[in-house]
Amino acid sequence: MNKTAKGKASNAYTCLIRRCLGKSANYSREVEESYKDVTVCNEWLPENNGRANFIKWWESQPNAEDPGVSIDKDIGSRELGNKIYSPETCILALKTKQMQATRLIKKNNRTGYRGVQVRGDRKLIDGKRFRAELRVNFKRYNLGSYHKIEEAAFAVNHFINNTSALQPLNVIDLTGIDVNIVINNAMVQKSITSFRQLNPMQ
Repeated sequence: MNKTAKGKASNAYTCLIRRCLGKSANYSREVEESYKDVTVCNEWLPENNGRANFIKWWESQPNAEDPGVSIDKDIGSRELGNKIYSPETCILALKTKQMQATRLIKKNNRTGYRGVQVRGDRKLIDGKRFRAELRVNFKRYNLGSYHKIEEAAFAVNHFINNTSALQPLNVIDLTGIDVNIVINNAMVQKSITSFRQLNPMQ
């Protein structure tokens, strides 16, 4: 890794630790408000040679020397979402990709989850009140209907994590739901296959 990229990695580490640890890591500021529930993995803590470990991780990324990249944990989060900076949850991403992945939920969203709608049918014979669907590149992908709102939200995440669709993930409490109901849903599988066929190079 060249000197400029290594310096950028070191600066990114400083910002990360300052935001998440603040005065506890000997910085002059308190932890930033939006980072109060965000943690840093043990490997990246200052007392564990964190800066060197972080730079080594940065160096291992395929786009480490691209001047336009920065660290992002929201895109790298798994189905459940995350509140930790670690090699498993973070990636290096361009700013444009980060902006798309952290879009705010629209004000008219009634469910609090991206891609989840309440079915308007007056008589729900199947009892499945929540529908999951996404629009990507002007095409609609139907991800099925579900009894629980968390199942529908997970369907959206599962689709995103199994395609190259550049969409933000939902943060979900998976307690009490069977994710296999979603994974084995024929509509979800069909939509993933359809996306891959239409976007073979992504």
